[in-house]
Amino acid sequence: MTGIPAEQVSLRLTPHPLQRVGAFALAAFAGARHPDMVAGPLFEAAAEKVTAAAVRAALVRDTKAEAGFLLKCSYSLWPNSKMNHPRNKKLSDAEVTEAVRAWRTIPAPQTWPGTGCVLCGAVAVGFYGKSDVVLAESVAYRNSTPRGHAGLALCWPCVCSFHSVPFGSQLTGGPSTVVHTWDERFAAHTVDRQVQRNGLLITLGAKPASPQADVAVLAALRGYEHRVTAGVELLVFTNNNQDQVLTSHAVDQPLAEWLRTTTRLPDRRTGFACLLRSLRTDKNSGAQNLAWRVFHRPESIPGVLASYLTARTEACGRPAPESPAVAELAGSYLHEVMHMEEKDLAEIRATAQRVAALFKPDDTGGQAHRLSRPVPHRPRRGPAQLAAAPRRRMGPGPPGGRRSADHRARVRAVVLPQPGRQRLVLPAVPAHIRSGGTAPPRLAAQRRQDDRRGLRPRRHRPRRHRSP
Repeated sequence: MTGIPAEQVSLRLTPHPLQRVGAFALAAFAGARHPDMVAGPLFEAAAEKVTAAAVRAALVRDTKAEAGFLLKCSYSLWPNSKMNHPRNKKLSDAEVTEAVRAWRTIPAPQTWPGTGCVLCGAVAVGFYGKSDVVLAESVAYRNSTPRGHAGLALCWPCVCSFHSVPFGSQLTGGPSTVVHTWDERFAAHTVDRQVQRNGLLITLGAKPASPQADVAVLAALRGYEHRVTAGVELLVFTNNNQDQVLTSHAVDQPLAEWLRTTTRLPDRRTGFACLLRSLRTDKNSGAQNLAWRVFHRPESIPGVLASYLTARTEACGRPAPESPAVAELAGSYLHEVMHMEEKDLAEIRATAQRVAALFKPDDTGGQAHRLSRPVPHRPRRGPAQLAAAPRRRMGPGPPGGRRSADHRARVRAVVLPQPGRQRLVLPAVPAHIRSGGTAPPRLAAQRRQDDRRGLRPRRHRPRRHRSP
């Protein structure tokens, strides 16, 4: 491009999420590691690849044709553009090619509006609206184009970035999905992989079997080899004339990094496999259900681990072999994702150790499962009710020394002083039983004190009848 300032052929990142995705897609076309490295002839070559793909799609003219997938997607990306205009069916190939290339060519400098780009501050080359910028007129995205205004003032690198957004998105023919993150290394990693997939999809002209967007993000996080330094945002959008939609689902940085460590740390691989197994249903795989919980209900994951371990312990009749791994995974989630303090985790482990010491080695899994059952609520009685009620002496336990519901309530009163953490303690109990952990040093003294307070059941001893 002769006579064009260098800033109009130098790629830059801006705060706009979709522009950033397009910039990383252009960097992938240029073979660069970062958009800042794309300038001059490298930028022109990358932009030409995007323009050539638009020309080939426009010449198909039929969205149902074998190579018409990108043309079909263009109706949800750039409606009423030169690429998908209804009169293209009546024009020749040369006329369609000329119209699309004119649309994707930088305007002449004498037509520039003389204002700055609203995203990066460089000299703007024109005002652009919905046919170039995805969601430029969407009120939901807070960058609406006012009535009577020509559009957004943008420089040419930002316009080319918006034209490249589809190549960094997961295309479906309808709503598209992009992964945005402020971790630039991870953003380059995910967009580069998506550009390769979309290149095969557009070249082969057939839609491949691709996973759901949230499942793809989960796989990308677990396959990433570097530390994730920022959260991950999943943007689902469509720029169609009939229905403009933008939905956002975010994963915070601690959860994103925790998901990555489930592959990198050997101690967490077994527990993560159990987590996937616990979430598997007849309709969806464990990865699909986990991805949904990660983006919509991340606080429910510790409860899933607790329920799985409780069911496995009862089914096996004893603590399951994977109990220590699941307990370790649950503890790491509480500490790293939910930011539970270490002293609280130590209290949970000590409580689980005390609970485990109440069981004998030959106890079945059902004994541990009974601890997870809720205790019926009993209203507190005042002094008048206590005085009027008859005093009852605690008698011996039932025959055989079986633990009753009252005893379970007393166990909770002793070892679970905070009922809200009962569900967090239960996963660690089978782990302590499985590992053969011993009771804390003070447990013997605690038991003696419980005996004096009458909190431990007494075994039934049948009375000996004296002969007359």
